[in-house]
Amino acid sequence: MKKCKSAGVAALVLMALSDPAIVSVSANITDYQETYIDTGDTARADCEVIYKTTYDFSESIPKYPKLEVSASGYYGIYDGESHGITVRCDIGGAAILYSTDGKTYTTNKPEYKDAGTYVTYYKVERDGYITATGSETVKIKEAIIEFDVNDCNCFYDGKKHSIDLSVKTKGCQILYSEDGINFTSKKPEYKEPGTYIVYYKIVKDNYETVTGSSKLIIDEKDGGIRLPGIGDTIKIGETIRVPVDTGGKSFDATVSEPDIISVSVKNGVLSITGLKEGAATVTITCNGKTAAYKIKVVGSGNINSNPSALNVQTGDESNILFYGAMFIASLLGLLRGRKEKRKS
Repeated sequence: MKKCKSAGVAALVLMALSDPAIVSVSANITDYQETYIDTGDTARADCEVIYKTTYDFSESIPKYPKLEVSASGYYGIYDGESHGITVRCDIGGAAILYSTDGKTYTTNKPEYKDAGTYVTYYKVERDGYITATGSETVKIKEAIIEFDVNDCNCFYDGKKHSIDLSVKTKGCQILYSEDGINFTSKKPEYKEPGTYIVYYKIVKDNYETVTGSSKLIIDEKDGGIRLPGIGDTIKIGETIRVPVDTGGKSFDATVSEPDIISVSVKNGVLSITGLKEGAATVTITCNGKTAAYKIKVVGSGNINSNPSALNVQTGDESNILFYGAMFIASLLGLLRGRKEKRKS
């Protein structure tokens, strides 16, 4: 009977030494004995396992140290500047390499300016150290467009109006739509009374697109009908012209006493002619609203053409006494004058 040991131990140690990157190495060693039995011409050996143990060779195998590397990405809002990841290694002589696909690496660090999400791979190498690899992300968010918009509410004035939209961010494209689907650069404008919805879209590269709508309300003109006064006095045969402001809308004019005055309309102006003495009313109708203009017709001699002339009323006793005293004083003055002439 003879004891034997496995013959692979020395080879295992040589293999571990030839590859120092292996950190932990162990081997199983088995003792066994052989028993020879003589059976004549043929000898047979049986092996009997006595014990089994494990040996750890890791303490005796050299190791490569790891590179201490720190890496960070970038997250921010578009500002027109270029941005990339940050990789640091405090070990001198280490080479930092970058890649956009994880396959081809160079020393040029990728940087990005436009809004979007970008992945950058890195690799840090140095002789005698284990290579460090990883990836970080650059995320640039779209900036915000600054603008002001307000509903527009105005009265009808015959002019065109639109929504009030102003954009503070320079270089933006402003688009408009009346249905919220088809947008053009032409700004819708409206003149007639009513309520209108105008949709808008503000676009610029690297900025969040702005969409919304605003309301335009054009009300009928305040008061509906405007006249220069409430009425006038004219002579028989005289014609006056009275402008009527209805905001450009057509109107109708009717006369209460057509035998006293005649009325015609042209270009928003009433032409009123006195026919005989009396009073009449012209009624103007526009868009469901009415206004009245009263006319008094007098004889040709009844209108005082001299506004400074005194108007003495027969029922005013103080005026009668005043003029009586004036008459007596003038008469006495005349008599005195005659007496003086006789004396001379």
